Amino acid sequence: MKGVGKTFRQLRLKADFDPNTGAVSLTPSFDQRTDTDFYLDEIMSIFEKYSLRKRIVVAFDEFQEVGNYGLPNFEAKLRSHIERHQRICYIFSGSQRHMLSEMFNRKSRAFYKLADSFPIGKIRTEHYVPWARNLFSRSGIDIGLECITDIVSRFDNHPMYIQQFLFHLWNNLVMHKKSVSTELINTIEKDIIEKHQAEYETLWVNLTQNQKKILKLVVLNDGKNLFSSQALIEVELKTASSVTKGLEALLKKEIISKNGGYTIQDVIFKKWLIKNLHL
Repeated sequence: MKGVGKTFRQLRLKADFDPNTGAVSLTPSFDQRTDTDFYLDEIMSIFEKYSLRKRIVVAFDEFQEVGNYGLPNFEAKLRSHIERHQRICYIFSGSQRHMLSEMFNRKSRAFYKLADSFPIGKIRTEHYVPWARNLFSRSGIDIGLECITDIVSRFDNHPMYIQQFLFHLWNNLVMHKKSVSTELINTIEKDIIEKHQAEYETLWVNLTQNQKKILKLVVLNDGKNLFSSQALIEVELKTASSVTKGLEALLKKEIISKNGGYTIQDVIFKKWLIKNLHL
């Protein structure tokens, strides 16, 4: 426990409040004056000592961000710790599948072939239905299957956006005494998009003309068959190389992701594009 106390005396917690959901999140950070290797060694040592008493599971979310730390040999040092832990199961998850794949499948990377791949698909619509109905039933509201299915479909089964939308729907039904209707659902969706107007305008103006055309290409073709001559003509692109270059730039900016085809990561941004580009 002395090691735990020594390590976590340097820990700082930053509290953030989400005005959309009312949720409070805590983000840990450490004193930047202390050597990063110290924290890594101490924390991994704590895991190892605890695992001698009981097997544990350690899960890293958004693990691809490790590649952005910019610390010398950090990945190699982390791997060296993990390989010594015989009684710990490690889970590496993240939303950027192409970046995770590069980390674990490129020979030059420290985590090459360290773990088996286990892709997880979207949460299926039928799993959202009882969850959503239960949430609304606590306030005495019976929300129909068709309504939930419509909302899930609109936001492409994305948990964060569905949760955000359901909060606004609940707020309208409970606080403003409105009734569920297609008109209300359309209004809430429109309001959510408009709240991000300034953010998306800034993002858009900072893209090159080629990148803007690539985004339009992705939307119009649902992220597939992007190199066909007809698709290129439709967005006024002349060469496949310009498509490749634009896709690479947008992947690096984390605006799109590649999971089979190409998708725009932010569902609301995609809706904003469709609305403002009249697609």
